[in-house]
Amino acid sequence: MLSENACESPAGARLPARTGRPPNPKAWVLRVAWNHHRSSWRRWEARWSVDQQEPSPQPAESWVDPDLVAAIRVLPKGQREVIVLVALGELTPTEIAGVLGRAVGTVRSQLFRARMTLRQLLADASGPEGRNA
Repeated sequence: MLSENACESPAGARLPARTGRPPNPKAWVLRVAWNHHRSSWRRWEARWSVDQQEPSPQPAESWVDPDLVAAIRVLPKGQREVIVLVALGELTPTEIAGVLGRAVGTVRSQLFRARMTLRQLLADASGPEGRNA
């Protein structure tokens, strides 16, 4: 379904007009999905006004660790993009460099800093019992 939606998007429509097949199809699909996600998020945020006071219902049980999500949100944008592409996209630093248009060394540096920051933030959030491990 993701690939079908990607082909229906404007970026997907431009693919045949390009020089043919992208050099890294997986990276291209992930970049299109990332851009689509960001656009969807912007549209969703625009629907909510500041004066609306209704809280959104929280799911009873979630597979996502709220401390991890909060820690990822604290990261700078570059580090956040890199850690998400490594964790969810399962891309290598070389592939991420191609997707984001950055040098491989920059991606590795951002990945290292993101992991160190997350490690520190999650250790601080877990309290003293998390430091004994």
